[in-house]
Amino acid sequence: MADDGGFTNVNVTLGNGKLVSVQVSPELFGHFTSSDPDLKQLAKQLIIQAAMEKDSEAECEELPDIPTVPQTPENSPKPTPSGIFTYEQTIFLISAYKERKEKFLSPTHKKKALWLEITEELNKCFKTEFTVAQVEGRWKTQLSAYKRHQTDQAKSGNERKEFLYEEEFQDIFSDRHDINPKFVVSSLSSSSDSGSFTQDEPCTSSSSGYAYLCHLPPEIICKILTYIPIPELYHSVSKVCSSMNCLFKSGLVWNSITDLNFFNEGMKDIFTVEFLKLFENCVNLTIDATLLQDCDFLGSFKNLKCLDIRGSKNENICNENIVKNLSKCRSMEKLFISSLPNLSDDGLLSLSKEMGGTLKYLQIRNSAEIRPETFQVLMKNLKCIKAISVTPSGDYEKWAKVLNENAVRCSFGHEILDFVPKRYLVYDRMFYSLLP
Repeated sequence: MADDGGFTNVNVTLGNGKLVSVQVSPELFGHFTSSDPDLKQLAKQLIIQAAMEKDSEAECEELPDIPTVPQTPENSPKPTPSGIFTYEQTIFLISAYKERKEKFLSPTHKKKALWLEITEELNKCFKTEFTVAQVEGRWKTQLSAYKRHQTDQAKSGNERKEFLYEEEFQDIFSDRHDINPKFVVSSLSSSSDSGSFTQDEPCTSSSSGYAYLCHLPPEIICKILTYIPIPELYHSVSKVCSSMNCLFKSGLVWNSITDLNFFNEGMKDIFTVEFLKLFENCVNLTIDATLLQDCDFLGSFKNLKCLDIRGSKNENICNENIVKNLSKCRSMEKLFISSLPNLSDDGLLSLSKEMGGTLKYLQIRNSAEIRPETFQVLMKNLKCIKAISVTPSGDYEKWAKVLNENAVRCSFGHEILDFVPKRYLVYDRMFYSLLP
């Protein structure tokens, strides 16, 4: 390249192998050396096009010069090649978006119409001919660059880098934690590398305005992690860094989880008795009866209040072992049993004796039918019962007698009420279904 009276000579090798020298104006050459990849690519295409035109006219005696960009007064907008945005135009675009931020978030406004408004204002102000697609594309390109910048700056060890429109974007997205996260997961200093989890370091912000998740107190971290599915905690989150690994090994995370459902995706794959015992503070448990019959672990759940057992109509399930395990839950308040066809009357009565002092809600569905004599003993054993639902069988009058005697202290499920004819009931049917 050579400088010739303000113009720069650029040598271009064409596809036919010819080397063509073209003169490039200062403005176009400035675009060609710009750090903006879009601007640079467009300038490159213009230079190549000029070289191809010069080569096609090589036999002419006079070759026309490449027209220069006309000079404009300092106070007037400077025209730019089609599709190339200047700094001022980009600032105008960001400002226009900010003014319509609420409209972009509102479902009552069409984004296409908003981008059309911005494009018309931009073209009118700078006397340009940008299309709606170009304006929207410019916005998306800069937004993606800003997100990458935020992600890079949040990583420890990275040098501070500048983003040309950082202040403008932060002003718009300061309340968007998906773009400007307040906390990020990262390894701690040497204290965490040694394999111990401490909270000696306060939750301080780095120079980029971020605080690390691991700098938070352990109880807050555990509370945050309880919103993540257990399989992801087990397979991924516990291996993020040494600090997280130590936190999981300490048992604090598992003790913070109170709801367990082994019918959720991926839960059966990680089930072991040892793993289940880590959830000492479990309050609500949903589990397959096949997992429950061979495991003696319910006694370790001191805070278990609600248990949902699902048998899937498996006749090979040993109900005696299930009843034996359930008898160890002395603080149970809600028990739901479904699809256990071999559940016997004796097992159910034995269970009611052990849990009668705390059980308030009992539901047995798709299991063995209950006779009125068994149900009457069941109601005597369950001293705190407030609602019960079973599958009835036997004499209507005997069932009606039990319902009439206990209608004030307990509500009954629709299976029982649908079984007993209305003429045997003392009260209105609706009264029997009301909670005391």
